[in-house]
Amino acid sequence: MSRFTLRTRRNVGEILLHGGVPINSVGAFARVLVRWDAANPSGDARSFMAWMSSMSQQVAAQRGLDVPTWLFLTEAGDIAEDFVERCLVALDHASGATVEEAALPPAVLEQIALVLDGAASPRAGRAGRQRLADATPTISFSPQRGVQVRLPPLEALTESDIEWFVTTDGVGERIESSAPWPGDVVEPKFVTVRTPVKRAVVQVAPSDQMWDLDIIDVEDPLLVFHGDSRTLIPPRNSLPRGRVWVGFLNDTDTEIRDRIETDGELVVVEQVIVSQGWEGWSFANIDLTDASKLRIKGTDRWRYVSTVRRPRLLDAPMVEHVETRDGRYVHADIPVLELPGTGSDSTIVWLVSVTGADGRVIASREVTVGAEPVRMDPWAGADSPVVGDFVVAARGPLGRGAIMRVAIAEGFTAEASTDFRWMRADGRGLDEAVLSIRSQRADAAATTVSFDARRWRRATVISSGVATLDVIARLPAMSTSAVGSTVRAKSGGPIPLDLESLAGTTLRVDVPAGSPSAQLAAVVNDKLVQAVSAVQLGGMRSFALGQLSDTLESHRFAQLRLVIADRSVPVAYVRPRKLASGVVVDGCGVLTLDDAQPVEGLMALAYPRYAPWKEPTRLDFPADAVSLMLPEEVRGEGAATFVLGVANPWVPLEVPPLPDWSTRNAFVSEWGEPAEPADLAEAGFRSWLAGREQCPASAESLPVALKIYTLIPQFAARSDFDRLRTDLATAVRSSRERVVEAVLHSRAQARDLFRLFVEAGVVTVPREDWRSSELLWSFSPALGIVADTDEHTGPERDRFRDNLVRYAGSAAIDILDAGRDPFETVGRFGRTERLLDPMPQERIDALMAVANFLPKGLLDEDSRAQASKSLFDHRRDRSLDPVIAISRTLIAEARTAVAADIGAYATGPIDSRASEPGWMSLPTLSLCCAFVARLSSRGLPASSKAFEKVRRAYMRLAEAAPEIVQQDLGLAELWITRWSEQ
Repeated sequence: MSRFTLRTRRNVGEILLHGGVPINSVGAFARVLVRWDAANPSGDARSFMAWMSSMSQQVAAQRGLDVPTWLFLTEAGDIAEDFVERCLVALDHASGATVEEAALPPAVLEQIALVLDGAASPRAGRAGRQRLADATPTISFSPQRGVQVRLPPLEALTESDIEWFVTTDGVGERIESSAPWPGDVVEPKFVTVRTPVKRAVVQVAPSDQMWDLDIIDVEDPLLVFHGDSRTLIPPRNSLPRGRVWVGFLNDTDTEIRDRIETDGELVVVEQVIVSQGWEGWSFANIDLTDASKLRIKGTDRWRYVSTVRRPRLLDAPMVEHVETRDGRYVHADIPVLELPGTGSDSTIVWLVSVTGADGRVIASREVTVGAEPVRMDPWAGADSPVVGDFVVAARGPLGRGAIMRVAIAEGFTAEASTDFRWMRADGRGLDEAVLSIRSQRADAAATTVSFDARRWRRATVISSGVATLDVIARLPAMSTSAVGSTVRAKSGGPIPLDLESLAGTTLRVDVPAGSPSAQLAAVVNDKLVQAVSAVQLGGMRSFALGQLSDTLESHRFAQLRLVIADRSVPVAYVRPRKLASGVVVDGCGVLTLDDAQPVEGLMALAYPRYAPWKEPTRLDFPADAVSLMLPEEVRGEGAATFVLGVANPWVPLEVPPLPDWSTRNAFVSEWGEPAEPADLAEAGFRSWLAGREQCPASAESLPVALKIYTLIPQFAARSDFDRLRTDLATAVRSSRERVVEAVLHSRAQARDLFRLFVEAGVVTVPREDWRSSELLWSFSPALGIVADTDEHTGPERDRFRDNLVRYAGSAAIDILDAGRDPFETVGRFGRTERLLDPMPQERIDALMAVANFLPKGLLDEDSRAQASKSLFDHRRDRSLDPVIAISRTLIAEARTAVAADIGAYATGPIDSRASEPGWMSLPTLSLCCAFVARLSSRGLPASSKAFEKVRRAYMRLAEAAPEIVQQDLGLAELWITRWSEQ
């Protein structure tokens, strides 16, 4: 019972949890599940559980779920997830999408059938069980890239272009995935979660399906990822026995064993450096083989290791050198399924089914197991040979079943033309090779896969003549990489190294295990100038390049060759970091580098100087050349910033959206006036940025204007910030109703746009003119509140309140229902802030760190305290000096306007923030501005007049402390909605 988190009626509630969903409540639960399933056609049990756990008990009750059902779904972890999965199977079975049985009691199936029979419209059948395919985004962990959102390769399933929108804590990112050509390698895409956040919201177009992916549970901020799949394990689920990755807040850089505890000895296998943005967090790989529970020290929340023995597929021979497109082994024989025994006289009936990638049930049977485990062939009776990607489901007692994905190419073998692909002596990639994949059938033709010098792997298809399996073929190959001062990913060809960074760089070369010792030779003009020996670890040879620094300093350029046995192979090129002293573009459009030497792979990225929203153009210099003719699209820009670099064909080039001036290889060149395009969306902006024309102001130009606004701090001189921002705000004001919809599909952060929202009058747009969407709530909960408060008395009331709890917190419901804000004084500057004021910022930060704020919803206590801290940190900004000077007058005018438009009682929230004059009054001013903005949106005269008076001060507040401005906008809208409904 200690596994549950009930705060009241613990003993009774925990005992009832073991009863599951009451039979009389199954109908209500099924209705909720059917509605959710209609909106999430590829959703699985885990995504439903995540959606359910985001609800409060109050919101769940409004949706028709009673307390026992809600408690079971939010507290029972694996068991509840298994139950939901079986109910989804029952829904699919009833609609004809699968013949697979659900393994549920007849009474539950009867209730589900009644709900489906009574539905207003019949549930549409599916061609197959889409939820079993790789079609759902997940949260995963990579030791190299940190916490990520994994996006499945839906483009391969839909055979069409798709577009993803990923939003984490107001930061949006767009990812395009083109439909693959036959033979293309299809892989999932990953979006890095750059900072600790509660959740990520993922939307895919054109279907507009959306997923809420919980990341950090603020009640228990311990992240646990599966050791093999590295997917995030939900907080209520049992942990696997074995290795897992954990992440936790550790801002004091304490030893892992002093922050994490188990009921036995904590076995730390590996600790990794956290990715940028997760400073203060630690990530480690730990072994839970001998543990039964895990938690952060000092907390009372244990995560329990599963003691349940589940069905498992036993190891079978593999097809060498091939894997599935998502990296799983391909079995050359049918694996045996082992069903665990009871260990007693009792028996268990297991329902075992095998489903193909198309959702077709291939085999299904019941197996009764007694005391001893039973081993069986799940494919018994299926056509031979078995080829394909399958889902094996073994369902027995709730919480003890297993769903396993397995790829099989029965009877297939693979034979390679070489055991190892070495890098070529001419530095042009790897030795060519051939892989033959053939069936044991005498009449079957072999599939031949050829690897050219530039290919590490190839996509191919294994076919039995009846069934097929898409696979990736890969052969063992030599590679080189670098770590330390210079980081280079693994490459099948020589990598570029900066001369200036050799001292702290280690070169790593992968060769066959058991190879003889090796040396690294530095060669200049075909002459050996120095050689260093390797440190050997298995098949890796490591070289500390600092040993070459002094020698190569006098030569500047060198080739590094691996000498092993009778081979001498180039593995790296050393050259100065600065590739040229400047660039020139002549009247004919020829780009020439000054003081440069030809380097293999020399290239430049051309960034349009007056079109910062445009992606750069890649320019590859011919061999042995330092000049090239610019393409027409670059010549037409009239000016560009050229960033020089050396490309590696083995490593995908990561192109920064704007020039990287830290490289010392960025140069500006101007050669004419920019040509304006015919496209109305872009027309006029180049001339405006060049200082020759006014900023374009049209509905068509709005998306480009917003992109430029977010980029201003990255490309413009600081002295031009205000002018450019004001020009853009003036230009978009006429289209302000469309501003938010446009920014949702940009990569902007909400906090970077609140000044624009104020200056362009977006905060005064009537709520009826806002387009509601789940993505808007994730981008900015305050804007979600503004857009949807008119639904509080409408047909979408439940959805609105659900989003309020999820994104804003329970305080928002208290304001609407009871007219009470439990945290109304949080954020006010008082005695504590006065005492902190004279202290150095470092001391203030240290004192505030002790509070350990864990932001939850927009209006929760810690979120408000953190936003107030951000405003406090900016109290001395010069831009706020004029605001502070007139804050008392502005507060009085705004307060008077609110009282005039609504009544004297409406000044209560403002008065709760009241403080001393000067910078201490800034939180009060923020709330005052929010009230007059939202009252102005309703056309109330006094507030409309007051808003024009406070606009510039409000704009400065939004620029300095957008977090509290956002919170107060949501607060004001909620209070006004409460009063209008009363």
